[in-house]
Amino acid sequence: MFIESHNPSHKGKITTTDPIRGHDIAKIREYLKNKPRDLAIWSVGTNCALRGGDLLSLTWDDTEDDGERITLLVKEQKTGKIRRIPLNAQASTDLRNC
Repeated sequence: MFIESHNPSHKGKITTTDPIRGHDIAKIREYLKNKPRDLAIWSVGTNCALRGGDLLSLTWDDTEDDGERITLLVKEQKTGKIRRIPLNAQASTDLRNC
């Protein structure tokens, strides 16, 4: 359920946010199907809740692939901690296709 809210950083403006639904996801995937790098970035980004800077700094050396799923090893910019993030099947497939 969607509820309008006030964000103090928007100086009195009402902001609205709706989740991305299944049909929207399908449209985005269709749009990105011929851009494997962009699809992989989008898929990983929407499935693992990384900050943009952490996501864009990833390299192949930051991954472990056991053949079934890919795990990301991320050193977070803000905290400096290493996080192990197992990707779901779709994100793993998109990353392999990249």
